Amino acid sequence: MSLDKIRLWMVNESSEVRKLLDQNVECIITDYPEMAESLRNDR
Repeated sequence: MSLDKIRLWMVNESSEVRKLLDQNVECIITDYPEMAESLRNDR
């Protein structure tokens, strides 16, 4: 099993989304996609 891709589910806190974006996580599943997209675009 390859562990090169990790997907996280239900990350709904903006502080957690920021931490994950800083770690270059490729996929974040959230109930608030607009918030996550905004944080990603602000980088």
